[in-house]
Amino acid sequence: MRSRRKKSKSKKAKKKKKKGKKKEKKKKKVKKRVRRKKATEILKNEDIYSLFRKIVGLEGIKLVEILLEKRIVDEFKLAELMEKEVNDVRSLLYKLYMHKLVSFSRKRDRKRGWWIYSWWVDLPRVFYLVKKEKLRRLELIEERIKKNGSVEIFECPRCELKMLYEKALENMFTCPNCGVPLKAVNLEILRDRLKREIAKIEELERKYA
Repeated sequence: MRSRRKKSKSKKAKKKKKKGKKKEKKKKKVKKRVRRKKATEILKNEDIYSLFRKIVGLEGIKLVEILLEKRIVDEFKLAELMEKEVNDVRSLLYKLYMHKLVSFSRKRDRKRGWWIYSWWVDLPRVFYLVKKEKLRRLELIEERIKKNGSVEIFECPRCELKMLYEKALENMFTCPNCGVPLKAVNLEILRDRLKREIAKIEELERKYA
């Protein structure tokens, strides 16, 4: 009788362990799905969005969104999801690859004999490039503050071109690139704004890189 009871207890314990493991696996899967969906959040950041748009344009943004959501996608699946020819998708991918914003792995198709390339966004590289440009601007502003104090500079609200008073006066306080009126910005205010923008990028970096 005792041996039967022991066996029944051990069976129940095993079943509980199996159920516990299954629940843990389900939780992990759910977390992974949430993380994949949220990775598209980085495109809400203006600087990151602008970086991709400058390289691949609006049509390439859709490709980036798919890569961020799916994490790793082969070029044929990308072409299917984008409703484009594979060569058009490859062209966009190569543009991104030239800036090291995407990486790939390849696997030979046993039936057809050719190589299939799978791609993903290199998030650490994306954050590095955006942050590098911000830090470069921050360094220049801090140098100007040291030399000239907290003077006003003039900035284009569209392309963010910046110039000192003399240069702004030459251009009639109008952006030579966009034709938009320039806005006066205090250097210290601009410095603080850049610091906040860098902090936001670092927050995204901690989440997804």
